[in-house]
Amino acid sequence: MTVKIVFIYIYNVTFFTTYIDSFGFRNDHERMVTMLKQSMTMLINKNKEEILRSERELNKIEERLDQKLTRKTTRKLENK
Repeated sequence: MTVKIVFIYIYNVTFFTTYIDSFGFRNDHERMVTMLKQSMTMLINKNKEEILRSERELNKIEERLDQKLTRKTTRKLENK
C-alpha cells in the first residue's frame, strides 16, 4: 500500500515539476524536490518505527514460546 502511494506521489510530483519547468519557475522546482525528499524521509522513518514495533512484538512472542518450552521440559523431567 505504501509503495503504491509513494509511486503515485512521485509520478505526480515529477509531472508537476516538469510542468513548472516549462514556465521557468526554478524556485518552485527546488521547493518540490525538497518536499519530495522530506516526504520520503518521513515515510522511511515511519517504516523504521513499524519495523521496530514488529521486532518488539516478535521478541515478546519468542519469550513466551521459550517460557512454554521451559515449563514443558521441566514437567517432563519432573515426571520421570
